[in-house]
Amino acid sequence: MGALFNRCIVGPFADGDRTMTDKELCEKLGLSREALKDIRKKYQEGADFVRVPSKRPKKMWEVRWTDVGYEKLMADMGFKTEETKAVKEEPVFSATGKMIGKFNNKRLIQCEVDGKPQMVLVRDSDYFIIGMEVPLRRDGDRLVASRHPRKPGRW
Repeated sequence: MGALFNRCIVGPFADGDRTMTDKELCEKLGLSREALKDIRKKYQEGADFVRVPSKRPKKMWEVRWTDVGYEKLMADMGFKTEETKAVKEEPVFSATGKMIGKFNNKRLIQCEVDGKPQMVLVRDSDYFIIGMEVPLRRDGDRLVASRHPRKPGRW
């Protein structure tokens, strides 16, 4: 029953057909969602892609590309299937720092990260206290607190 139900919801695909969402395809090709939406206008709904019904308005339904549609898209864009750009898997930076100081600027605190003092951007430094462990993330070149305490010294 599961295969029949999926076929009714997603569309009439042959067994073994895989589908790829717009989001996955954008990540794979390095395109924006808007660019793919414009490109999709040249393809036939039902054969090359389908919309997965939901309670939202039809224009907001999830779009899934069939294998046939994916192959056509790759050929039209001049890619061979093997040449599609892989998503760059950059390691996610996450660390914790120990707060060692405050500044007059309430948006900055000083944390010790890997034995070095670093300036860290925060929403408001009022609830951070000296010695507190602060979870950090990178935002470009700077460090940002990934969590902010709700009470002084407490999460």
